[in-house]
Amino acid sequence: MKDQAEHLRLMVGSLQDKIRDEVFGSSPRRCRVIAVTSGKGGVGKTNLALGLAITLAQAFSVMLMDGDMGLANVAVVLDISPRYDLSHVVIGEKDLGEIVTEGPYGLKIVPGSSGISELANLDPLTMTRLLREVTLLDQTMDYLFIDTGAGISNQVMPYLLSSREILLVTTPEPTALADAYSLIKVFRQNHGEGRLRLIVNMARSRQEGKTQRVLFWAWTPSSSAVCSMIRQFRTPSASTSPMSLPLRAARRRWTRSR
Repeated sequence: MKDQAEHLRLMVGSLQDKIRDEVFGSSPRRCRVIAVTSGKGGVGKTNLALGLAITLAQAFSVMLMDGDMGLANVAVVLDISPRYDLSHVVIGEKDLGEIVTEGPYGLKIVPGSSGISELANLDPLTMTRLLREVTLLDQTMDYLFIDTGAGISNQVMPYLLSSREILLVTTPEPTALADAYSLIKVFRQNHGEGRLRLIVNMARSRQEGKTQRVLFWAWTPSSSAVCSMIRQFRTPSASTSPMSLPLRAARRRWTRSR
């Protein structure tokens, strides 16, 4: 059992080093790879990833990869129907560059697939290949956002271990906070080195976000307008969304840090 655990740690470490070599070693501009994740589903992770990507796309070259293998929904939120997605790449029908779709403000989207069990059970090495190919698509890319699946599965951890920045989305609900804590624990157990920031989403007030006994980075307000937007499959707008203030603040912060 000990040997098996050691083998797993070595495999994860090798995977992390391999992806980082491709992501940060191939481009002198050092594209910022940001994984947006959550311990629990339904906390607004995809909306936040999409909102940040669209906001930054207005000033930078940005790509968003739908990394929720098997249950992708970035295309659903945008109300677009890509003809091809990651499933076609995995089975060898298409190259990655052939499935990239353009979104608002020139945002490049790598669409995932939904309802395909084979994609939901990809091994870490195949995921390594996919992410490597994504980073090599555009050498001028400033930001790569990865909208991961929820939880601590083998389809999530490789993305987190390979990213320099991780946005962990939760809500003030006890179950969401407990799952976020579990993800942080597994991330650290696997020697994750990326900078992890917690975002308390759907908080009724700033105070509610700050009073959680967890690392606080930002909060985004709860609003029925967001739920209405999802039901109508409309594109989030950085200028009209209830999340616009946090998104614009993030844009200013990341612009200054480049």
